[in-house]
Order: sequence, then C-alpha cells, then structure tokens
Amino acid sequence: MIKTITFLFFFLLFLQGNATKIEGFEPNYAGKTIKFYTYNDPISKISNQLFKITIQSDGSFSEEVNIDKTYFCFAEFGIYYGMFIIEPNQTLQLKLPALRDKTFSEEKNPYFKPLRLWLQIINNSQNELNKQIINLEQEFNFLTDKYFTQLYFKQLSNYLDSVKILILNKFPKPHTPFFADQLDYKLRILESEVKLSKQNLIFKKSDFYTRLENVPAFIDLVDRVFSGKLDFEANSIKGRDLKNAVFEANTKFVRDHFQEKYELAPSMANFLLLKFLHDGFYSGKFPQNSILKMLDSPIVKNNPEKRIGIIAANIKTKLKHLMPGTMAPVICLKDLQQNQQCSNTSDKPTYIIFSDAEMQVCREHLKYISAITEKFGDKLTIFVIEKNQPTKYSQDFFAEYNIPATIVFEDSEKQTVKTFNIKSYPTCFLLDKNHTILQAPAKAPLDGFEQYFSGYLKNEHINNLRNQP
Repeated sequence: MIKTITFLFFFLLFLQGNATKIEGFEPNYAGKTIKFYTYNDPISKISNQLFKITIQSDGSFSEEVNIDKTYFCFAEFGIYYGMFIIEPNQTLQLKLPALRDKTFSEEKNPYFKPLRLWLQIINNSQNELNKQIINLEQEFNFLTDKYFTQLYFKQLSNYLDSVKILILNKFPKPHTPFFADQLDYKLRILESEVKLSKQNLIFKKSDFYTRLENVPAFIDLVDRVFSGKLDFEANSIKGRDLKNAVFEANTKFVRDHFQEKYELAPSMANFLLLKFLHDGFYSGKFPQNSILKMLDSPIVKNNPEKRIGIIAANIKTKLKHLMPGTMAPVICLKDLQQNQQCSNTSDKPTYIIFSDAEMQVCREHLKYISAITEKFGDKLTIFVIEKNQPTKYSQDFFAEYNIPATIVFEDSEKQTVKTFNIKSYPTCFLLDKNHTILQAPAKAPLDGFEQYFSGYLKNEHINNLRNQP
C-alpha cells in the first residue's frame, strides 16, 4: 500500500513537472471550443484528441496539457486547419488567425479544403520551436517561388544546391533534434520535387526512427512520394510477380521488393511496407483479406522494432472499421420530439441514411423513401441521421412530406459523422438484422438501392429454404 501511494505521488509530480500551459486572448472567438488532435501514427492517421481550449466570454483561455514528449498537433475550426508544435514544460501564448467561419456554400461543399496554416506563438525568443518552423516555411516558400522556373521547369541541379545552401545558412546549427528533422525532410521534399527521376531514392539508406512520426515534413514526404506505390508498381510492365505476391499474402517478397528497388534501410523498408499495404487496401485492386493477412504476418507482428507492430495494429483497426461483415457502431441520437432513438432496436435489416435536408439533392432522396417503404413494407427499417440540429426549415420539410423513417439529428460534437467517416451527403449504409454491415457505403435511395435490396431479399429467401429441415 505504501509503495502504491509513493508511486502515485511521484507519478503526479512527473506529470506536473511536464505540464505545458496554453493560453491566449481572442475576444472574437468568445464562447468557442477548439479541439486539438495528434496522429496515432503517420500512416493510419487515426487522430486522438490531445487537448482543447475553451475561449471564455472575455476572450481569454488557459489550458494545461500533461505530455512527456514533443507533439505535432492540429485543429480544424472555421475555414482553417491550424497546426503547431507542443513541447513539455512550457508556457505558450497561442495566437489564432482572424475569425472566419465557413460560408453556407463552403459548409455544403464536400470538396472544400480548409486553409492550412501554422499557428503563431507570441514569444520574444527567435529560438522558440514554432517560430523557427514558421520562419523555415516562409524562407522555403520565398526561395522556391523566386526560382520556380529554374527548379521545377528546368530542373537545374545547381539551383537546387544553391537554394538548399541558402536555407541551411539561414538556419545555422545548433538545432534541436525536432527542428533538425523538420529541416532535413523539408529539404528532401524540395529535392523530391525537383529530381523527379530520383524521387524513389529519397529515403536511400535512411533509417526509420519513432521520433520521426511527429515531424510534419517527414509525414508530408511519405505521402508525396510513396502514396499508391503498391498499385503503381504491381501494374507496371514488370509488376506481375509483385501482384502475385500480394494476392498470395507473401509479405517478405513485397517488403524485399521495395527495399531493393528503393535502396531502403531495413527499418525504413519495414515502415514503408505498412504504407504500401494501407494504400493498397483502399485502391480496391487487391484482395482485402490478403492485405489484412500480411498485416498479421510474423515479419510485421514480431518485428524487432516494436513500433512497427503497433502501427500495423492501428492500420488493421482502421481498415476493418465499417468493413462488410463487421458490427456497425450503434447510433443513439434524439429525434424531433427530443426522444432518444437507437439504430440497433430493429429485428429487420436497417438502412442508414446520413442526410442534410438543407441540400436539394438530399431532399429528393428523402422524398423517395416513401416509395421504398411501399415496396418493401415491414422488411426494412429506415434510420435517417440529419447533419444539423433541427431548424424551422428542416422541421417544415419533414412535416410536409411525412418521411416514413426514424429521423434523428446529429449533436454539436458531430461524433456520429466522425465515427462513420462521412464526407458528403447523402451517404448510406445497409445493416442486417444483427446490426452487421452488408454494404458500406450502400446505394442512395435514388441511385439503385431498391435493386440491390431486392436481390438481397431474394438470396435470403433462397438460403432460408435451403436451411429448412
């Protein structure tokens, strides 16, 4: 008992000693809460909330964050995707950009991309990490704009070398390890863009270190150079053996192929293998079960670098999320009468529709639900999740058309939308009577759902007849 109390005492002291304070003053943001996230890993990009700031009515905010290492964190708010680096045991005066909420058209546009920017830290020291990174971004953009033609059109090696020297001279050593990595991989990004013919060798003989997972330039470079490489290489003229290896779940062959072709160090080859498998799964060109099997192979799970197995587990969790044959997350939200409704209460297949009644296309799909109900009667439950809390406009719409479905409204946290990875509306899912996913995504009401569901019912009827004694 005494040992336990002593351990807890020193653990709390440790946390307190590593607490970083985030504070600031933003009157225009009064009443808003901004959540900051960090990645579980740079491949799955599953995000975890690291902390949040709540701006008080007078515009002030203050938050303590207990961390034991440096984190790259980010938040989406208004039209922005804000980024900054948080280190243990610091006090950071955070400056937010001018408040700019999304317009109606931006809110409804599924292709809208927020403005990416580094958030400013008010600090007199030029050695503050965020200030150094912002200065590096500015210098990088200035020089690449100035010599754009020589670098990107003419691809002149002497200009590439000159720009690299100018940047290095602008940021002389000594550097903190984090900034040294950011600077290194920012220069590699430039090199990969200018020397396209040698792009695949950008990680030649480089080792993978866990610390790189938080370095924004490293994450960016991996995406720029290696996204979709498994599909690309497997469909090249000499890619037959590689494609066969993927279909046969031959993890060693795939890993060794890329290690040799890209001249990778073993640790980097193991890391990038996970990137190739992740992207290959989503390409739709390979058997999903083969990819999942490779993520469970001894080369991955029993890798001496423990972090490889952890990242692989993250990727597998992401890949299997909402996969047909898996259990769907249960949705429990309130309807117009403020009664809680859940998606797992039916003993029939459930058709889930994520909708936004403020969009004309969604209204047309919702109107057609009546025809679907008439055709399938009591063989189907329809569950509609509205993007926003009810407004007079949406209330009038549902009252006028009397949509025959359970209609609920997403709360302010938008957690259901995040859980189901909803990017555009309408997006639909079909579940069986056990709440297991049949189709993800499923056809929308006006896009052929009836044909698919008719076929499903027919097959179910045939199977039931076969199973009768």
